Formats: sequence, C-alpha cells, structure tokens
Amino acid sequence: MNRAIESFDPGSTFKLATAIAGARAGLGDRIFSCNGYVAYGNHKAGCWIWNQSKGSHGSQNVSKAIQQSCNPYFFRLANAVGPRGMAETFTLLNLGKPTGIELPSERPGAVIGSPSWRLRNPSTTVTPVDTAFLAIGQGVSSASPLQLAALTSCIANGGRYYQPRVVKQVARGSEILIPDQPKLLTNLLDQGVKPEDMERIRKGMWMAVNQPGGTAGRVKMPNIEVAAKTGTAQSVDRGKKSNNSWTVSFAPYENPKYAVCVLVIGGKSGGKVCGPLVHLIYRGLFALEDGLRLPLQPQDEVLGNTDSIEEILLPEDTLAAVEAEEITETAEDVQSNMKTSNATPESDNPTEILPTPTITPEIDSAGTILRAIPIEE
Repeated sequence: MNRAIESFDPGSTFKLATAIAGARAGLGDRIFSCNGYVAYGNHKAGCWIWNQSKGSHGSQNVSKAIQQSCNPYFFRLANAVGPRGMAETFTLLNLGKPTGIELPSERPGAVIGSPSWRLRNPSTTVTPVDTAFLAIGQGVSSASPLQLAALTSCIANGGRYYQPRVVKQVARGSEILIPDQPKLLTNLLDQGVKPEDMERIRKGMWMAVNQPGGTAGRVKMPNIEVAAKTGTAQSVDRGKKSNNSWTVSFAPYENPKYAVCVLVIGGKSGGKVCGPLVHLIYRGLFALEDGLRLPLQPQDEVLGNTDSIEEILLPEDTLAAVEAEEITETAEDVQSNMKTSNATPESDNPTEILPTPTITPEIDSAGTILRAIPIEE
C-alpha cells in the first residue's frame, strides 16, 4: 500500500477546503459565533472546547477559527455555503477525485455530494448534518496525504492549484524530452475567491503555529515562519476505534518553498504527534539548504505495532528555541476523550534531534513498542 495516495479520514484539515468554499460563496469575511455546539434536531454537534470544558469561542472570523480549529464556525459556514457549493469547491480542489499524479492505484477519496458520490447515491439527500460533518472532515469524508499536501500548496501559492507530479523534467543530452512545465489545474482567483480571502486563510494557518491558542504550536521554527493546520479524525482500525492525526503545513510563510503533510495512523493528536514530526522535517530541509548533512544512519529492522501514540516530545533544546512555553496549545477537536501524557524525553543529551514517542498500548497489547534510537548531530 502506498499510503501517500491512499485515502484516510481527514479530520479538521478539511476546514481549509471549507474556508475556500466560503470564500467562493462570498463569505470570506463572515463572522460566525461559537456557542460551544450547534444543535441539529436533538443532537448537539460540539466544539472541542465544549466537549472539554463546556466552553465556547464566541464570535470569530475565518483566521481565528482556523487558528483555534473551531467546529461550530465551520458547521455554520458550510451550511451557509450549502451542499452544492461545498461539493463544487472540494471537487475543484481535487478532493473526491484523483489528482492525476503519475502513480498507479491512486485513491480518489470521498466527498459527500460530489459527482462521484452522486453516481453511487443518486436518490440520497445531503442533509445539514452531512454538510457540517464534511466541513470538519468526518462522516462521508476521506482524502490522501498527497491530496492534502496539494491543497496546502494551493493555499501557499495564493490560490493556484498545480497538479502534483513525479517527473519534473527529462533530458537526453541537450534534447528536452519532458519539459519542466507545471500544470495549473485551478486558479481560485478565477473562481470567485479574492486575494484577501486567501490571505485570511494563510494568516489563520500562521496563527495556528505562531500565536497563543493555536493548535499547531509544536511546528514552530526559531528562525523560519511556518503555517500549519492540525486535525484528528475518529476512525476504525481493524474493527477497533482509533484516530488519524494530521498536520498540513507550508514554509516559509512569505515566498513558500515547501508543503509538508504528516499523517499518523493511531496518533491521538495532530498537534502533539504530527506537529513535532513536521518540525523535524523542516529542520532537516532547511539544514540541507544551509549545506549541512543530515545525521542519518542505517537502523536494524524492527517489528511493527499498532499501539496508539499519545504525544511526541521534542528535545528540550528545541522547545526552548521555539519558545514553546509561550504557546498555549489547545486540545484537538476530535470528538473523544484524550489523555494527557506526563512523559519526558528519555535522554538529557541536548544534541539529540529525534523525538521521544509516548506510546499507549490500547489497540494491540501484544504489539512491540518501538523505541527510537537517538542520532547525535
């Protein structure tokens, strides 16, 4: 299985596509209120802050809602757009259909109300609850890491969606067999989205990393501005309840060069599990730009496991460097109870660059717990 092009429950990463749908509908500057939940009949669809402490976010714009990953904001925005507008925008963003990358067996994912979904469900009505759940990547929703990386790249590019590709250019001597010509599939600025709408979305992702109250504080770099969005989706792994945790990101904020998407199957929190991994990837990428070699070495084979990962802790020197103590991390918006890990790094060596995973064996008690081998710089 090539997990880069396999489909998974996307969680709150879909709030980015919902924000774009709102912008296409002329709602990019709309303010919505979070009272903790939105009632659909007798069911209360809650925000993570309501589920955690019966709290609420109050009135928010799209940037603040992205920063704090507020469910009710996106519930209300999605239903203001309507199921047709939501499906049309998601389809424009190659969600619910293949990206067309030159790889076999790419999965299209699922978007309720999309053309492919309607072919399979011609007589089914998309309800307000369905639309609300699509907005936060639950219900009939799935996407691949590649699709979400491409969506993030589109946001980084200010609304230009380029088709992902494996081959950049092919030459034989001086003859160019395949030219380096990226294929522009969608320019959102031609689809009713304004430049200021895209900047609001970009700004929300920046706030999620760099301002107190954001869900992606552990992505933060000391000298490079990163923008990100986290997500944690309820899922089922081999018949048992599990979570998919995500962080999608781009950097640098001005003049972006990279879009990075990390998915951890069985991760309990996008911010606590995927955020540190995204941080380490950027640390490696920018080290290479500075002419440094990554401290990599072969490792022995290890047995796999399906244990849930509560949290990945960055080394203390890294936390100090990104001033993590000044970042107020919020709980993820997954609709389940989460445990707080009290684990600390296994080593006091300040030169270690690998994180320490905190693993809770909840799924497979017979699984082998992996221990990362620190590699010194």
